[in-house]
Amino acid sequence: MNNDNFNGEDNVNINITPNLDSPAMDSNINPIPQQPSINSEAVGANEPALSPIINETPSIDNMAQQENIPVTPTIAQPVSPILHNEVNEAEQPNVVPSQPTVAPVLGDDEELLKAFIGKNYDKITTRKFNFAALCWASSYFIYRKMVLLSVIVCSLGTLVMLVTSKLNSTLSLIVSLSFILILMILSGSLTNKYYLDFAKRKIAKIKQKNPQTDLNGLKVLCAKKGGTNVANVFVLIVICLLINISLLFYIVKSNIENFFNSNNSTSAISDNTGNYSTSKKGTLLEDVIVTGHFCFGTSCTVTIESKENTEDYTLKANNIELFVSLDDYSEYVKVDIYYTKKGDEKTIVDYKIFTKSDMKEIVDIQTEADLRTKLGLYLIGTHTETFTLTEIGTSGSGEEDDRKYDYVDYILTDANNTKYEMQYKDFDNTPLNLVAGTEYNITFEVVEGTFGYEFYIKSVN
Repeated sequence: MNNDNFNGEDNVNINITPNLDSPAMDSNINPIPQQPSINSEAVGANEPALSPIINETPSIDNMAQQENIPVTPTIAQPVSPILHNEVNEAEQPNVVPSQPTVAPVLGDDEELLKAFIGKNYDKITTRKFNFAALCWASSYFIYRKMVLLSVIVCSLGTLVMLVTSKLNSTLSLIVSLSFILILMILSGSLTNKYYLDFAKRKIAKIKQKNPQTDLNGLKVLCAKKGGTNVANVFVLIVICLLINISLLFYIVKSNIENFFNSNNSTSAISDNTGNYSTSKKGTLLEDVIVTGHFCFGTSCTVTIESKENTEDYTLKANNIELFVSLDDYSEYVKVDIYYTKKGDEKTIVDYKIFTKSDMKEIVDIQTEADLRTKLGLYLIGTHTETFTLTEIGTSGSGEEDDRKYDYVDYILTDANNTKYEMQYKDFDNTPLNLVAGTEYNITFEVVEGTFGYEFYIKSVN
């Protein structure tokens, strides 16, 4: 059959109905319902003409001739054009594409951080101060696997020990305590922030090295790299003990050598009995004031103020207590010292004491009590003396042995024109009502307080 035969005026669609009785057809083929015929003249004039839809299958004529299939013309139904893409999609096999590996979304970073930190996650992420780091510093750092920071802190501690071992005792103590205090404050206040930055850097590296790993796998890796390690702490303790023992041995050895070198080159401080013939080998420094001291064992460091400057000196002697007590008597005595110098260290090898009132040398004294007696000062105990009230000082209130009291400070002058500051404690609401410029017979008690001798008025006549 030739397609040119279908060029008539009527636009019709050819519906090919197979002959069910044909032996060439499968008996299981269901018949196709036949469309009703529509006369072209019945179509209204206003109706749009139907577009011819022609089945262009090349084997139609042959199939009709061979199988004797009757051809029944029917009106073609409008058919929407089929897009090329739709045809291609329909021809594609129904295959479910494989799902690509999904990288962790932004919210997963918090899960990874939680896995990395582990214990005390809430405290570290919400609190600004870390009390564990305040107390343990380098041990806490290595416990949290911050090995580099722990090594730096330990190294700084070792360096401070080496430096302070070359200083005198007072300065060494000040430097050591200052370093410890600063380290504790910085560790407590900065550790949480530093550790969070440390954890985020580690997590970023883990994600970069494992781009195909899912969230659960990354969490396992973060927990392994982060968290805590108690074994590290014990390793650090052993290392620090070995270092400290080595440094202690070095410091003790140096001090022993310095002690024997000092004894071989200079004489010890005299006990102030008047015999100075064997102790004047050092440099004389006159009219000095002892402004402070710190003692450890048989070695003391004293701070000496002279007309030129203020310096620390090493003091080694059997009669240390008397010399270091001189800082309480600078208004009564003049002190001259003799010292030797070795490197940057100055060592006092002798001293002399003079009364400021008449510049007489004070000799034959062994203790502070002897010095007070020589100076005419009151010893510990109760005394009665006549004084003139020079000045009424400060007043206030206090508590002693669960008893409250009011107090008043008085400046009193004795017959030798020596001034004393005395305090009256009023436990029973019985004020003294003293008048400045008046002479009083006062009974008072002398006690040794925290910062020297203290005077308390017991009664006034």
